[in-house]
Amino acid sequence: MSDLGADAALGYSTSRRYLNILEVAYQVFELHPFYADLGKRLVKRPKLYANDVGMAAHVANVDSWEAADASIRAGALFETWVVNELRALDELAARRSSVHFWRTSAGAEADVVVERGTAAVAIEIKASATLRWKETLGIRALRDGLGERFTLGVIAYLGDEVRVLDDRLVLAPVASLLGVTR
Repeated sequence: MSDLGADAALGYSTSRRYLNILEVAYQVFELHPFYADLGKRLVKRPKLYANDVGMAAHVANVDSWEAADASIRAGALFETWVVNELRALDELAARRSSVHFWRTSAGAEADVVVERGTAAVAIEIKASATLRWKETLGIRALRDGLGERFTLGVIAYLGDEVRVLDDRLVLAPVASLLGVTR
């Protein structure tokens, strides 16, 4: 909050009040970190997302996918859209889940961790049609740390192919994850 306030030349309390107004007006929401006793130092600050990715793009002066790509905002905007869609799908479920993110202080992360009961599913979101193996390091670190609690890891990307990467890790098109067609 201090960094956000400094960027806008505002104090901490003023920044917090403005953020609260944005939350109450359903413009933004916080995704809280997933905590599990993994013996790692975890990031404890929540991530802030826009509820309306179109408005977020407008505020960032992005009016096309090409403009997002050119300004290196494509990944953040795409992640924001997918997280919003996942939350909307969870709202429709008979039994709700807890939705979080996971990140260590060393930088290993999973964009979304959906927890229901003791089971956890991790989702890494990639605004790319290809995948580099190093992009699976964070989700594999979470899988190894959670053991049997880790049910499935999904790397959601812009490609068309579904591939099983190992016994609990798959590469899947975002469209199939969200149940949409092209």
